[in-house]
Amino acid sequence: MPNYDMATLVVGGIDYHRFLLIKDYNLIIPLNNRIFYEDIGDWYYSGASVIERVYDGESQFGDYCLKITDDNAAAEEYAEYEATFDDTLIGGKFALYFWAKGNAVSTANICIVTNLGSYNVDIGLTTLWKPYIVISSSISGAVNSLVVKFKPYADSAGVGGTGIIYINNVSLFRIEYDYKLRPATSFNQYWLEEKDADYSLTNGDQKKYTKGSIYKAELFFDYLEPPEEIVKHKVFAAKKLLFVPHLDYNWAILCSNDGDMKREYFQDKYIGHTGTINLKGLEILESDPPEFPAGAGGGEGAGSGVLTMDDVIIA
Repeated sequence: MPNYDMATLVVGGIDYHRFLLIKDYNLIIPLNNRIFYEDIGDWYYSGASVIERVYDGESQFGDYCLKITDDNAAAEEYAEYEATFDDTLIGGKFALYFWAKGNAVSTANICIVTNLGSYNVDIGLTTLWKPYIVISSSISGAVNSLVVKFKPYADSAGVGGTGIIYINNVSLFRIEYDYKLRPATSFNQYWLEEKDADYSLTNGDQKKYTKGSIYKAELFFDYLEPPEEIVKHKVFAAKKLLFVPHLDYNWAILCSNDGDMKREYFQDKYIGHTGTINLKGLEILESDPPEFPAGAGGGEGAGSGVLTMDDVIIA
């Protein structure tokens, strides 16, 4: 059974859907700074022996990941990456998307620092790989750099905090549009299993699978108001987006549109059009086949989902 929380990626709640449409490129470059397939790249650290590139055959994005260790109860230790921009970015939001796990059930803190200020977000970790997303609020001023810090302990622990966190597939995007839609009339999530073929991940990783799973989602609305129809058009035209299936059970997955624009009109029943949004994941996850890990139905690792930080003010 693969050592990632497949259950988190399938089950969900009933709250609004969220579509984060990505503007331009990944702000963490080059690729090796995201998936560590050759070395640690341009990552820095505070402390001694804090970061280490380690083998992990259960990671979905190459066989190596970044291990971050704070074993000093008298000093703050963390890993960080600084993204600098050739052109000043004005306005918009940032979304930090990454996969992480701990060596035990624990808490980690993600600190994002810009020239306008900083904020901290705590996330809950299990021993299974899971996707996480942290979303900033709209930034009104000009941003010319951004530093992301991964601390393997809760923010409240401060200098005395210790712990271990593993991270991989770390991406940072500027968000062009952030839309929320009411729950679909019918919402299907499933995994498309690919067999007997080799694949390279769309992010350029060298790892290939002879068997893998691709996330797919179908959202059907029996009626769309004009503003909702506009959102459907925007999602259809997006080359890449982060999709949060439910705001009350938060996790996100990197997707693109997967289907033609389609409308149906029910005469004498609705004044308007029905609408369908089809999405396909851009990441191929190893599977043998997809199964729910222990604890998926309740208890440790279940029900917590992935924390999405919404409307955090950077000031």
